[in-house]
Amino acid sequence: MPQTIDSAASINWQRIDASATFRNKTFTGLDLSGRVLAGVDFSGSTFFACDFSNADLSHAKFDGADLYRSAFRRSILYATRFRDCNLTRCDFSESYIYGFKVAESSNVTYARFTNFRLEQQRRSSHLSVSASGTADRRHGGTVARKLRC
Repeated sequence: MPQTIDSAASINWQRIDASATFRNKTFTGLDLSGRVLAGVDFSGSTFFACDFSNADLSHAKFDGADLYRSAFRRSILYATRFRDCNLTRCDFSESYIYGFKVAESSNVTYARFTNFRLEQQRRSSHLSVSASGTADRRHGGTVARKLRC
């Protein structure tokens, strides 16, 4: 049975490393915008109306996750994996997508993928993290193409 985490305060989201695992948890309305969550395993978890906007989710795993109405606007989704997920009404607008993996078995009904950036090659990206744990992207020599879906 999934564990419900009632408060974001119960987890120090500013100090999450790539080996962190949050499997089979339930989150509602959680604001993780701007956080660096690269490599974190969220498999089997439920995120209802959570905000991952401007977050770095490179290599993160959401296998079997329910992400209904969650926002991923302007997020970095480099090699992020969504297998057997519910992505209904998720917003991926203006996200950086490269090696983004969504399995056929995932539900993307009414998901928004407008103005996302499909990168043609991996570029050097300078991602710094402020004391508050928020990510600040500075790109040098970005090679990206905007696509409209």
